[in-house]
Amino acid sequence: MGTNYYYLILSLIRLKDELRRIKASRLQPLIGLLRTKKIEFIDGAEEIPSNKKLAADLGITVTKCNAWLKKLRQELKYSFFRNPLMVNEIECRVLISRHWNEYHDDKGRTIGDENERMFSLDVVLPVIPRMGEEIEFELADRNGYYRGTVHEIIHEVIGKKQRIVIFAHPYENEYERWMRQKVKYEDHKRWLKYRELTKDIQR
Repeated sequence: MGTNYYYLILSLIRLKDELRRIKASRLQPLIGLLRTKKIEFIDGAEEIPSNKKLAADLGITVTKCNAWLKKLRQELKYSFFRNPLMVNEIECRVLISRHWNEYHDDKGRTIGDENERMFSLDVVLPVIPRMGEEIEFELADRNGYYRGTVHEIIHEVIGKKQRIVIFAHPYENEYERWMRQKVKYEDHKRWLKYRELTKDIQR
């Protein structure tokens, strides 16, 4: 799989204050350029300069720019082994909705008014709810999902921010969640057994 230069450039711009760590002389033109860039939000999407635009601004080929970008990311990553990256901001994103397969048909089309009923909010919480606990929002429309049981928590590090994504189900309780996990576990065991039985055939 090739390098996704959109996310590479996005991550470097988010961490542009940390690029001062890198002393390699050949990377300084790229570092100087990246430190002038900002992330623009247009129609809800994060807009950044492409690798082609950076190459044009630097007066070099796209191939050379790509090599510099990858080398810069590598050098920055290595620098964090010596002096760790300080993640100093926490944000939670709470999503209360049913599971994807509960409101999509076999062709992936949305069934019913789920998009209108689900609730999502970015918030800074003093206490992070744990798996199996309930969370409720007064701000949410009472005709939609305003309360749910936490069934999944994902931690994302974006630049210097830790985003904690909390998924809650409006109806499912802890027992139902456990039973769903049990089914997934049993399915996985059957798949492993099938793979073991068909190992010789596949060869």
